[in-house]
Amino acid sequence: MSVKTTSRTKILTRIGVLTALGLLLRLIQVTYPLATFLKYDPADIPAIVAGFAVGPLAGLAVELFKNLLALGLGMAPGGIVGEAANLVAGGTFILASSLIYWRHKSRVMAIASLAAGTVLAAVVMSIANYYIFLPIWGVPTDQLRVTTVKFILPFNVLKFGLSSVLTYFLYKPVRHFLS
Repeated sequence: MSVKTTSRTKILTRIGVLTALGLLLRLIQVTYPLATFLKYDPADIPAIVAGFAVGPLAGLAVELFKNLLALGLGMAPGGIVGEAANLVAGGTFILASSLIYWRHKSRVMAIASLAAGTVLAAVVMSIANYYIFLPIWGVPTDQLRVTTVKFILPFNVLKFGLSSVLTYFLYKPVRHFLS
C-alpha cells in the first residue's frame, strides 16, 4: 500500500467517523424559545473540526454526508427542503471558518474564523430563508421580513455562535486524533 493510498484512507476514515458523530449529535436538540420551528443541535461541530483538522473540503464532505444520511434515515423532519437549508447554513459556516483558519492556524485566527463563519452563515441564511426556503414552506409574503429579522437572523447568530464556542474548546483536545 502506498503512502498516498494510506493518506487517502485515513482522510476518508476521519470523514466517516466525523459524519457518524455529526449524525448522532443531531439527536440532541434544543428548541429556540422564540420560534418552536427552530431547533439547535451541535451536529455541525464535527464538520467544522474536520474543516480545521483535515481541510475545508473534508469539513464540507462531513456536512453533506451528515445531511444525506439524515434524509435517508428519516431523521429529517423538514424533509429535503430542511436538509437543503441545513446544508446551506452549515456549509457556509464550515467553508468560511475553515478556509480562514486553514490559511493561518493560530488561536486568534480560530476565533476570528469562527466569528466570520458565524456572521456569514447568519447573513446567507437570512437571505436564503427570505427568498427561497420560507416561501417554499408557505410562509406568507407579508410575514417574510418579520420572520427573517425577528427569528431567523438571531437564531442563526446564536446557533453558530454556540457551535463556535464549543468548537473552540473541543478542537485542541481532539485535533491530535485527527492529524
